[in-house]
Amino acid sequence: MTNKIIFLGRLSFNNTPCAGEVRKNQILLERLTSLPNVNVTPIDTINCVGRFRKIRYIIIFVKIIWLSFLGHKKIIVSTHNQVAYRILWMLSKTRLKLDTFYWVIGGSIHREIENKQLDLKVFKFINKIIVEDIDIKKGIESFGINNVVVVPNFKPILSIEKTPHNNPYKKFVYVSRITSLKGCDIIISASRFLNQKKLPFSIDFYGPIEDGYPFEEYIENVGNVYYKGFLSLKNKEDYEFLNTYDVLLFPTFYPNEGFPGTIIDSFMSGLPIITTDWRFNRHVVTEGKTGWLLPIQDAFSLEEKMEEIILDRIDLKTMSYNCFEEARRYDTKNVLNDDFFKTIRII
Repeated sequence: MTNKIIFLGRLSFNNTPCAGEVRKNQILLERLTSLPNVNVTPIDTINCVGRFRKIRYIIIFVKIIWLSFLGHKKIIVSTHNQVAYRILWMLSKTRLKLDTFYWVIGGSIHREIENKQLDLKVFKFINKIIVEDIDIKKGIESFGINNVVVVPNFKPILSIEKTPHNNPYKKFVYVSRITSLKGCDIIISASRFLNQKKLPFSIDFYGPIEDGYPFEEYIENVGNVYYKGFLSLKNKEDYEFLNTYDVLLFPTFYPNEGFPGTIIDSFMSGLPIITTDWRFNRHVVTEGKTGWLLPIQDAFSLEEKMEEIILDRIDLKTMSYNCFEEARRYDTKNVLNDDFFKTIRII
């Protein structure tokens, strides 16, 4: 008997640059469609913002109703909280016989419930709420909701081998959405401090620039900091290219941060990561083994750690090996195995 499942989330079928949420949903959809006796119908929510969003919600909900009449018995909602909440609210008000699974994006849902931004009642009819970290689970359960399971972030882990670096200086890299909240200002400030010491290094930035953020203006007069466009990180060649760098920088203090996929990208590429002790990063990055956890918004701490690396005071080779090993924990085929889907009754 075929399981007919509706999958609702940001998928960016129009091939716009992928945010972490979009890439995660693409991977999750690929895994679902590979399951035996499963038929998945995706609905893309990429345009559920801005003007006419109410009309788009109505169109999406009409699709859900129609698909339920066509025999779809389950729905997975995997999109950011406000969009997901509106869809879940509408589902809670109907008598559609749909088993509902909410795959939470980011790490702020329990705080939004606490702050009364989201109505607690909406989450009680859901079969399973799937979150990225144990602290999120505990936060939701503190409100009396006990249908929560923890599933860490995941990606297909490719076999990448560390290539010998013959760089005359240390090469740092940033790969994520380019915005102040992800720590880009902090990186630029640290680079200015290091340049005053005339230390040899470079920093390359990859990712979509947030609207209104004058990033290219900020780096215009910093000679060894460059914007290189977008790096898709969808195939082995992309990760082998990322592997040519020495260390990945990610000093985030983004309020809704969950389990950043950037950390998995760093591990898979064999790059130790300099990130912040923010939200749940300490549950993923092991200090001195796979990376470092710095105070948030602290350019001086970042400068000091980068200087240690530039002056070869850290064994990056051993840390690189540790990263490769750690990446295996988050392989899609290990995290999202068939037994997991059977346990939560998606199949």
